[in-house]
Amino acid sequence: MKKNTLTTCILLLIAYSLHAQKLPVDYVNTFIGTGKTGNTNPYAQMPWGMVSVGPMNVLDRVSKGEWISSGYKHGEKNIAGFTQVNLSGTGCPDLGCVLVMPTVSKRSLVEDVNLLNPKNYQSGYTDESSLPGYYAAKLTSYGIKAEMTATNRVSISRYTFPASANSNIIVNLADALTVKKGGSIKVVSSTEIEGFKVVGGFCNKWSPMANVYFVIKLSKPAKLSGVWKDGVCLQNYNREIAGDNVGAFLSFTTSSDEAIEVKVAVSYTSINNARQNMKMEQAYFSFDDVLENSKNRWNKELSKILVEGGSDSDRTIFYTALYHILIHPSLLSDFNGSYPAMMSGDIRRAVGYSRYNVFSLWDTYRNVHPLLSLIYPEKQLDMLQSMIDMYKESGWLPKWELYSRESYVMVGDPAIPVIVDSYLRGIKDFEVNTAWEAMFKSAMVTEENGNPLRPGSSKFNTLGYIPENDKGRDNVWGSVSTGLEYCIADWNIAQFAKALGKENDYQIFLNRSMNYKNYFDPATLFLSPRLSDGSFLTIKNPNRVKGYPGATGFVEGTPYNYNFMVPHDIPGLVKLMGKKNFSERLEYCFTETDTLAFDMTNEPDIAYPYLFNYLKGEEWKTQKYVNQCIRNYFNTTVDGIPGDDDCGTMSAWLVFSMMGIYPDCPGNMNYQVSAPVFDRISIKLNEKFYTGNEMTILAPKKSADDIYIESFNVNNVPSKTFVLNHQDIVKGGIINFVLSPKR
Repeated sequence: MKKNTLTTCILLLIAYSLHAQKLPVDYVNTFIGTGKTGNTNPYAQMPWGMVSVGPMNVLDRVSKGEWISSGYKHGEKNIAGFTQVNLSGTGCPDLGCVLVMPTVSKRSLVEDVNLLNPKNYQSGYTDESSLPGYYAAKLTSYGIKAEMTATNRVSISRYTFPASANSNIIVNLADALTVKKGGSIKVVSSTEIEGFKVVGGFCNKWSPMANVYFVIKLSKPAKLSGVWKDGVCLQNYNREIAGDNVGAFLSFTTSSDEAIEVKVAVSYTSINNARQNMKMEQAYFSFDDVLENSKNRWNKELSKILVEGGSDSDRTIFYTALYHILIHPSLLSDFNGSYPAMMSGDIRRAVGYSRYNVFSLWDTYRNVHPLLSLIYPEKQLDMLQSMIDMYKESGWLPKWELYSRESYVMVGDPAIPVIVDSYLRGIKDFEVNTAWEAMFKSAMVTEENGNPLRPGSSKFNTLGYIPENDKGRDNVWGSVSTGLEYCIADWNIAQFAKALGKENDYQIFLNRSMNYKNYFDPATLFLSPRLSDGSFLTIKNPNRVKGYPGATGFVEGTPYNYNFMVPHDIPGLVKLMGKKNFSERLEYCFTETDTLAFDMTNEPDIAYPYLFNYLKGEEWKTQKYVNQCIRNYFNTTVDGIPGDDDCGTMSAWLVFSMMGIYPDCPGNMNYQVSAPVFDRISIKLNEKFYTGNEMTILAPKKSADDIYIESFNVNNVPSKTFVLNHQDIVKGGIINFVLSPKR
């Protein structure tokens, strides 16, 4: 009897331990990056989901003309409603629309139209909480608890009301983060509202408009309904009403703690498809079931990488970063596959794949897509097909695409390295010949012949550089930065040509990728802007120009921030500068902290810590400065991301770096190696794409000071370099590190 009791106790303790163990999803802190930097949000959505539902608490600032990229900033006082489609981590605003707000009023809304103005109905809030797929807060002005979660294309909110004769659900189409105005709305019945919101103008750029269509259904019939336009309210009006300032409401009598559930389905193609999305994804009202499904889905995706060791804070910033990577690109196609074609808006259907949008490629080509290729190749394949179909529909690959509209934000030709890098990693089941055709066209057709992707390409293709004083018809932004991006793209085309057996094209584009040398000024050792006569333009104070628009010749940065941005030929750059000069100037970026020589908040120089690996005997500096960047720039606070997250780019840097590997050059299958943060990292591999099923990285530590690599081996084969090839990882097995606190 005693033996059985002891056994039972042991089993209970084991069961309790397993139950108490945190899951990857439990480590995510969705408020990281929602402060002054990051531009992330704590909204509820599924991985890569179309819908992202959460609070708009910056309306007062937006109405004053402030440039606010996210609808949420931690610490703002008032919530003006809950938006259904949003961007995460971008540097420019758009979407943030279909604003739904629960309120309680002393009088009927038809009696006082001022109660329909968000400046009057917005509320303070408390008891705020969030986790992947869930957001909740209490609206203090009304005593309403607001909770929300989502499936891929449909949000569901649960509003718990106090006892009131005038409880309301207000739908506001006037206020949003998008530049474009206008919308249409209709009260279909006592439980349903439908319509669309016009969006467009990302980064204040010209771009064609698009519509976000929606259908809203409520779990309780309303006793009263109405619509308004330009401050005029119409009661029980059952026809469509359109304009810049329109909205609708449904009102109820509620008892104490009565919950009303509100589903909002969206579509970029039609109201009917929004309704079908709701039918297929959330046929019934079941908030708790949707929430449980969302949490499980997030945990499934986050569990593709399991980590052990490190601190709780380490695991929090790691899994939060991985969470942020899985937000964009996001779904564009409806449940039935329908989507708006690139630039035209014609309705097409994706067959056999899902269509994605929000391709922030100038940012994400550097590390987000390489990470997706490694961990989520099935999603990356759909994203590749999405980009190739964009070419087939519009004649050009995307640059910075949003809802099938091209914004032409940022510079370079960034779709090319994404496609080539993915192909070389082993993701090949897409229209390869069409991809080659698209790349070749982009590289060879000049802006004078209608190329919208490569302004300045005529001079670049002939002179080998873009003159700062003759930047072409389209007035190139940053002659040096743009030229360097074209070099990276052309180098990737060369690698693609080589893989496809196109030897002549390989040589052509390989030679053209070396055009970066034409920017090298031997007098200053900087990559510098040049004039039409070939002379160099010297930049004064080359380390002290920050942010938009950047120093003359550069995009959002300084000559230092671009001095080493030649990832495809670092050995060639070392030879140009001289090893000693290269080393000293690179280290200056990290030791002179009172300057802006290194800017972790932006993309051009985020690979810098890894470049010491190219200098034999100085690899320990990569280990030192990678660790320094992790500790100095990332934390668990609301300001825990350095700068805009840029659709997961800063987060991808962190995820790779904490695992001890980094793809410093897309299209190059080598990862640069530094010391992993965790004792054990297990990467699950998709066997449909890769030969292995799991790669385990072991890096046991006696203390957090063990940041230097004494040695490491791959499947018991000692490594003589600080490089890991992609194939070393995807074949599976074990990577063993021996670490030390001393170099």
